[in-house]
Amino acid sequence: MTSGKKIREYIDSNFTREVPIEQLAERFSLSYGYTCRLFRQETGETILRYIHRKRLELATRLLENTDLAIQEISIKCGYRTTRKFYQRFKKDLETTPGRYRKRKCE
Repeated sequence: MTSGKKIREYIDSNFTREVPIEQLAERFSLSYGYTCRLFRQETGETILRYIHRKRLELATRLLENTDLAIQEISIKCGYRTTRKFYQRFKKDLETTPGRYRKRKCE
């Protein structure tokens, strides 16, 4: 298995936690820059973009399939604050989590 795939698998298992690129590089005995390049070659995305996408995929599933409060969903998805969750959600999906849930549940 390539290092890029190992990094992706590690992120897939840990994206709900803070995953600093420096720690990823150290974990896989790679330099910071090489870790970023390798991951982008493997996935076509930056590490941070990939993590945000994974978090938002989880958030949309939770919004559609549970009655969890939005604050609880933001925590389960790895966001440190609900405000940051709202900002990222609105930027990427062009709606708020509450509106998304309302539309999907109608």
